[in-house]
Amino acid sequence: MATAKYVWVQMLPDKEVLITSESVTRVSGGRLVRAIVTEGNKCPNMLVNGKAHTMNRRDARVTRSFPILLCEFALDDTSEAKIGLQALPERASNPNDVVVIGDTGCRMVHWQTQPCRTASGWPFESIAARAAVTIASQQRPSIIVHVGDFHYRENPCLDADPNCGGSPFGDNWATWEQEFFKPAASLLLSAPWVIVRGNHEDCARAGAGWLFLFALPDQQKTAKACEDDIEAYQLSIGRTASGRPRILTVLDTSHDSQIYDIKDRCSKYRKWVEKLGQIDAEYWLALHQPLWLRGDESKDNSKEDAAASNAECIDMQTKSGLFTIRARFLDAKERRRLARLVLSGDTHVFRYFQPTDKFKFMPIQIVAGNSGTMLDKFMSGTGDATSYGIDGSAVTVATHGFTTLHVDEAVWTVKSLDSAGKTVASCRFSEKVEDLSPLDCPQRPN
Repeated sequence: MATAKYVWVQMLPDKEVLITSESVTRVSGGRLVRAIVTEGNKCPNMLVNGKAHTMNRRDARVTRSFPILLCEFALDDTSEAKIGLQALPERASNPNDVVVIGDTGCRMVHWQTQPCRTASGWPFESIAARAAVTIASQQRPSIIVHVGDFHYRENPCLDADPNCGGSPFGDNWATWEQEFFKPAASLLLSAPWVIVRGNHEDCARAGAGWLFLFALPDQQKTAKACEDDIEAYQLSIGRTASGRPRILTVLDTSHDSQIYDIKDRCSKYRKWVEKLGQIDAEYWLALHQPLWLRGDESKDNSKEDAAASNAECIDMQTKSGLFTIRARFLDAKERRRLARLVLSGDTHVFRYFQPTDKFKFMPIQIVAGNSGTMLDKFMSGTGDATSYGIDGSAVTVATHGFTTLHVDEAVWTVKSLDSAGKTVASCRFSEKVEDLSPLDCPQRPN
């Protein structure tokens, strides 16, 4: 019998079901179970409510680079399912805990190498294990969101380099196993996953591997080895205390910095976010690059501000399609309907950015890009900040770790935890936008 080496569960997009000519309801798309077999050519069996099923084979488009068997099977939210002795997590209808990790790989490029062999130099394995313990100890319905950038081993490392000598590199199974699956093994079955694509997983870097391993069944529209700008999708992730649906919209902005076809990209991004506010719901966004405070808050963003004001992308001149998303918030007449929260990575710190009362209908930005790769050189602390014309307050922690969100009634508590599970920053926000108070962070970095 085939044995799966790695098993995980991803959340599938909602289905829209037409009830009447004027009414559309949202139905959970269920779960997608995935398993990797490294020895043998048969998919393992699953037990679903006590009945045996054979998983389906998912073929790689670059088999030389991925000489493994990837198997998958779609389930509803709550069927009791196992692969061997491994019980598969259910998809809760109203999860009240979210774990966020991001930028997890170990940097290995020709100008810089990270100590990939030690937990202190590359702590992702210990962070994943601590996150798994945190989820298990809570005993509450949870989901895991990876906000992108798995793959940092891009160039060969000298054999004599004590940081990374002998490490695999490039977009292939050996590297992906070393970068993610092996260190994340203890976390894989802790809860269902939402997996965002980062800029390190665009087609110029490690896109073929990401699409093979993580893209959802309906996202790849062509037979190419790799494709950028795959379709956005939406997931139901519970309800607010007042009963409004909570919807997570997942965007692929991995190729955002490519300026040659920026007009098409801007058009696509604009269509994606036009879906926000179509029904009365609390929307969250997950995309790799932060919409606000994506870098040093002291940077002069005046040119980007000017571009965002006219919402027009120009090939070879406009540097980012993200401003079309920002423009959606800046121009919207009913901002409260658009988004309450944005989850991102890319900047290698934990950061919590809350707009001021003047901009209270703008979403809160959480950056969780601190789960393994080399940290950005920011000082931890709290202070006022302005980004792309939005005034707010920011808490920044330049420490490796992961982020948790927990809701109690209508109040979310956001915590940044280090690899030992110690809380290094904590902030709170209400689901009710009108309840916005000054930055509510009872525990802040020194």
